[in-house]
Amino acid sequence: MGRFGEGHHVYVRHKKNSIDSVEHKEFSQVYRTFLIIYALILSFLTSGVIFGWPALLLVLHNEGVYYGTDCPGYEVPNSNSTEVDSSFFPRERFLCSSQVEMLNLVFVVALAGYFITFFFTNFFLRRFGPRTTCGIGALLFLVGTIIFAFSSYHDSDHSDFDGFVPGYLLMAIGGPFIVTSFVHLSNLFPHSKSLVITCFNISVDASALCFLFFEILFSYYSCSRRLFFILYSIVPAVILLTLWIWPTRPFTASVLLSPTLPSPSSPPSQSSSSNTTDQSSEDDENAPIAQSGDNIPTPIPNSVVDRAELSASAHHTSLVHQRDKPLSNFLSSKPAHSQLSSASSLFLIIFASLFLLRLHYYLSTAYYQLLETTDFDYVPTQNFVRLFIVVMVIVGIIIIPFTQFLLSRVGITFTLFLMVIVSLLCNGIWLVNHKSSLLWVQIFGFILFGVWRGMMMRGMSWYVGVVYGGKGFGRMWGVVMGCVGVVSFGVWGMVRAVEDGWGEGRKGWFWMNVISLAVGAAVGLFFLAWCEYKISRSRRKSLSLPRNRRSNRESVGQ
Repeated sequence: MGRFGEGHHVYVRHKKNSIDSVEHKEFSQVYRTFLIIYALILSFLTSGVIFGWPALLLVLHNEGVYYGTDCPGYEVPNSNSTEVDSSFFPRERFLCSSQVEMLNLVFVVALAGYFITFFFTNFFLRRFGPRTTCGIGALLFLVGTIIFAFSSYHDSDHSDFDGFVPGYLLMAIGGPFIVTSFVHLSNLFPHSKSLVITCFNISVDASALCFLFFEILFSYYSCSRRLFFILYSIVPAVILLTLWIWPTRPFTASVLLSPTLPSPSSPPSQSSSSNTTDQSSEDDENAPIAQSGDNIPTPIPNSVVDRAELSASAHHTSLVHQRDKPLSNFLSSKPAHSQLSSASSLFLIIFASLFLLRLHYYLSTAYYQLLETTDFDYVPTQNFVRLFIVVMVIVGIIIIPFTQFLLSRVGITFTLFLMVIVSLLCNGIWLVNHKSSLLWVQIFGFILFGVWRGMMMRGMSWYVGVVYGGKGFGRMWGVVMGCVGVVSFGVWGMVRAVEDGWGEGRKGWFWMNVISLAVGAAVGLFFLAWCEYKISRSRRKSLSLPRNRRSNRESVGQ
């Protein structure tokens, strides 16, 4: 068959005939490349579009969605019109508290659903395979786009169909199912697996641009929301129509091109490599899906993504920085209930949940804060929101290799420390907004936000991989993301506190940002101190062990 890498062959069991029969299939370079490119395009169009919320929020505000009779300057719009003419409302309509809270609820529910979904996607992938998992995600996404297209709500017309929350939620839930079903395609290129997974993460980060594209069409070319989302529903429809091209079981690197695989004429049960192949296949099915951005399982080096390499490979050990060796796999040998109930897991969940809560709080309120706390008028604020999304995506993509470099060269604790400092600086910019409207201040804040967002998810996924090992990564990462999703409902409470309890305008946002800064500093420094404590404690144990052995030998000799 040739050396590994000289022709790509896949051997799979043929269930219809016999469990011992082997079917031989060959995938050409062109076909494998097509699958990857097609999956990347679909991932870009579906996986993380909910993080383009700031751009979509501009559209919903301009339509007057959730603008009620209690809002300033309210006038009854034309109930026969699908969209609301913005000329019916003065500038003050952008500051209506009830509208701000309801629109924020649309995003928060979808955000929570997005992260909680990752708790279940690996189960669906293992239980039903990538084809069914992808189909479930596409169906949810399709229904969500249709509901969102035909939703409308204005206080003057109670016959409207208010489907914004369920529509956006279904789109958010469908994305993780779709991208999770694609990650196993990286095994089609075993020598470039890390690069392929990184490309998937880039596509997820870049998918926030989809709604920015829609907002530009809406603002400059009068493209209605209904028309856009009807056309957008073609994407999940195409996925459903082309499900047949995806395999029913994930591709595994162990069955690609391995010279030790059995020939088609020899049954796997008689091959010395069959047990290895079966075990590797089982491992791959249970392996964690690497998680990205704040959006999906993020791209980390092969040794962390692949369970076999993570748990047994010397290559993985070489990637872990020397300072982090005491953390490496120190919880991997414990049973699941011991892992989940440990202090390390509790502090990890608190750290991840509160830091992502602060991050998503700004993502959902950037438009309001720029409008209310700076001296910008509506049009400059609109342009800043567009710039914010573009900078967030570009910086998030650039930071991927930089974060991986830091993790392998300076260690996880220093990388997380740097991320904490960046988050606090970004939070400081939110406070500066109340005193300055300088262009460079805003751009610097957007860059810091992109760095924070990128380093947060990649640093945390690396930490989970190092501490919990390959066997515990998928389970623990799902638990962390599920808790992040539940805590995300706090964003709505934070916005309500600003709008209803602390006064309108700069005062409310200022004090909420002060609290966010204080919580970030306290939680971040405590978690880093805990990591340093675990490292130093492990080192003391390792140093005391040789002394104990020497003293035991001396006592035996006496």
